[in-house]
Amino acid sequence: IFGQVTGINGRIAQTFEDTITLATPDALFSDSLDRSSIYQKVLPLSPGLYKIDLVIKDVQSDNVGTINQRLAVPRFSSEQLTASSLILADLIEPVPSRQVGSAPFVLGSLRVRPSVKREFDPNQKLYYWIQIYNLQIDESLLKPSATVETLITRDGREVQKIVEMTDELSGAAQQMTLQKMIDLSDFEPGEYLLQVRITDNLSGEIVTQTGDFVVQEPLVASR
Repeated sequence: IFGQVTGINGRIAQTFEDTITLATPDALFSDSLDRSSIYQKVLPLSPGLYKIDLVIKDVQSDNVGTINQRLAVPRFSSEQLTASSLILADLIEPVPSRQVGSAPFVLGSLRVRPSVKREFDPNQKLYYWIQIYNLQIDESLLKPSATVETLITRDGREVQKIVEMTDELSGAAQQMTLQKMIDLSDFEPGEYLLQVRITDNLSGEIVTQTGDFVVQEPLVASR
């Protein structure tokens, strides 16, 4: 995997190259050919607009694939209520302390494995992860006051809505990490929109992040 990140001024901001080997037991080799793998690379970048170019080469077959994509790195205000990107994931789980900050897909003390295609089987769980910055602190209670609304719609119609207060969330502070699991077993196949809306009850500021996903037709076991 070769990658290069270029700024709008044409200057190269980052270049990297990794060799990846997937070890598969012989008994599972046939099944593994139909499965996909995900790869992560952490790159420090200053706020701004970039282009990322990726080249993936299969050294066994010499087949090559390329990806060219716009990459916007936001500039977070130090005073206004802001939020990170909304990550839709197929797995969120705690990691051992020795893996914090080093293992793939680890954010803080959690492994957050993103769903790249955002396609889910009804038997799967959908997770989301988002961080909120610059919540105001109540000087008398020494804690923030915020309302978190999770809304899922399909064709503009409400499918599920969850409203929580910061008192119901663990680790509520000026910077807050939100994670939630959504059971898809009652969702019909189709396209959905997930919206996370955070209201700072002290300042009145609101920040919203959205992400779409697809619930696929349930898999039918072959006889």
